[in-house]
Amino acid sequence: MNKRFVRGLALGLLGAVMLVSAPVWAGQDDNNLAVEKILGGRATDIRNWPWVVGVLHAGVDDGFRAHFCGGTLISDQWVLTAAHCVTDRSGVVKFTPGDLHVLSGQTDLRGQGGDRLPVARIVVHPRYNANNNDSDLALLQLARAPADGTTWGALPMIPPGDPAGLTNPGASAWVAGWGALGPRGGFPTVLQEAQFPIVSQAALILAYPPPLFSITENMIGAGPGDGTRDTCQGDSGGPMLVRDGSGGAYLAGVTSWGLQCGTAGIYGVYVRVANYCGWIKGVSGVGDCSGDGGGGGGCTVASGRGLGGEWLILAGFLVVWTIRRRFMGTGAPASGVEADRR
Repeated sequence: MNKRFVRGLALGLLGAVMLVSAPVWAGQDDNNLAVEKILGGRATDIRNWPWVVGVLHAGVDDGFRAHFCGGTLISDQWVLTAAHCVTDRSGVVKFTPGDLHVLSGQTDLRGQGGDRLPVARIVVHPRYNANNNDSDLALLQLARAPADGTTWGALPMIPPGDPAGLTNPGASAWVAGWGALGPRGGFPTVLQEAQFPIVSQAALILAYPPPLFSITENMIGAGPGDGTRDTCQGDSGGPMLVRDGSGGAYLAGVTSWGLQCGTAGIYGVYVRVANYCGWIKGVSGVGDCSGDGGGGGGCTVASGRGLGGEWLILAGFLVVWTIRRRFMGTGAPASGVEADRR
């Protein structure tokens, strides 16, 4: 993929360069928005993922149609999700707390037995950048604890700096969600899970090269690299977890963005939770932030210069990279947005 990209870019540079339209981000209620689920995964039970929740439109009774993002219970009062799930394309919060419900303890979005929880407060990370998805985090404070809150406990966050190296390249990551089963849509009602390796920052930057993309130290990439398994539209905000030697689970990432899901040579991009312990604890009181030097949000290690998030279209060679966040729009799943036709 990258060799083809470089060859195409070189050919395109022979032509005129034009900058056009800002990218379409998932999390916006556009008709042409990509919608997502886990690709190449398998059905699972909420008892295996008791911290996973669905973020729903409060005004829609059908859980399947109401669902548009995922989240993780980090306590019985707080859900960690993606900022782009609750903001518009400029990064401004587009919901009131009353617009949202959180669905806890339910495997099937159209099943029985779950707990639909009202939201009391929405807090977006103050350094969230809607152009490149840096610091793509939001906290939802619940109006009450889940009815089954005493049985599931809380998913601990990975410690600041990841001293045990649980997110080192090659480590296994697990993801779960109700997002699209593929880039063409097709959404499950039953929770899905998948496992794949974490990749190095160098590999992530190679997959998303500047100046078209901006990969920061607050992002972590994961995927098999062959397009067989990935998070997809509708999975945004859900967890990426890792395990220690004794099998203990830790929240390491929040599903954020990527190119068309299931694209070979491309990885899903997740928020690196270890960089945000200070902010999460400051807002929610949750987390052990010993050794955390700050509240998250950090330096850019690879960035586009002067593009302002716009697409680079090269005359004679059209490069169309449509970014998608792992989001599902209101109501029935929308048609998938195609990206990078190669």
